[in-house]
Amino acid sequence: MWAQRVHLSMPRKDVAFKIRLSEDLRQAFADACRREHRPAAQVVRELMRGYISGARTNSDRPLTQGGGSGENHREGDGR
Repeated sequence: MWAQRVHLSMPRKDVAFKIRLSEDLRQAFADACRREHRPAAQVVRELMRGYISGARTNSDRPLTQGGGSGENHREGDGR
């Protein structure tokens, strides 16, 4: 008799995330990742998780200044 496997968890679906940035920023980031022997994608995922975690703990503060500069930062964080 033939038994069918049942998968209890959903299959993992990865997606691509495309962003625009300056060549200088991209190169500096790639160089820093290379120096640390870490894949750029891994570093970006860690940065995203950290940002999300910070946004959750500071949910009473606005996330962006809304200035339309394309590079919004938290208000009052000095960046």
